[in-house]
Amino acid sequence: MDAHRLPGAQIRQLRCLVGLCLCFSLLLSLPVLYLLRHITTTDGEVPTGKMPEAQRLDAHDHNCCNSTSIRKARTHLAGAQKQSSCMPGSLPILYWRNDRTHEEDTITYSDGYLTVPETGDYFVYTQVSYRCPDGKCENLEKCMINPSEKTIITQIISKISSSYGSEPKQQLITSTSIGEKEMWKKTLYLGGILELRERDKLMVNVSNPELVDIALPAMTFFGAFLI
Repeated sequence: MDAHRLPGAQIRQLRCLVGLCLCFSLLLSLPVLYLLRHITTTDGEVPTGKMPEAQRLDAHDHNCCNSTSIRKARTHLAGAQKQSSCMPGSLPILYWRNDRTHEEDTITYSDGYLTVPETGDYFVYTQVSYRCPDGKCENLEKCMINPSEKTIITQIISKISSSYGSEPKQQLITSTSIGEKEMWKKTLYLGGILELRERDKLMVNVSNPELVDIALPAMTFFGAFLI
């Protein structure tokens, strides 16, 4: 009877081996199927961390270029030697120059005025240095103003907007006392947040333009940037 049972036992063993082989093959194929599915759903995108070094650098440069294309409006100007202009009913306007080599300033400047390109909140600032080098400022009359007759200097940031006409309106103002006879130096800083509309114009008015010191760009300047 053992001789008749041996072929059947071998057949069962073969069936078990075949089943185990199929199960093992299925288990081995699961990771491959998962990887194929992942590659298909990502449409060929490669994570930055697994890119070759050169590709990572190219991606970084591309992101940097995109960030500079949306740079906010701004400008920074230094005091100019051009004579300040007199306006009826307001203090004289100072003139400025652009010492920056960049072409990224989108706030334009012309004849003492800054013109903003878009509506928004801007931080506007100016610093003006004043001096009476020899104590004899009485000959520095400008716009019918004689410095020797004044004991206070005034500095103003004004705005002209088409929303209310062409008359300048004072936005920020500061002042300080000065010496009458002796030699003296003063520096006034003025800055604040202004809500501006597209094409609004900004200017700096001072009571004593002939006392303004523009020897260095860091002494007298005017600027603005969109917040």
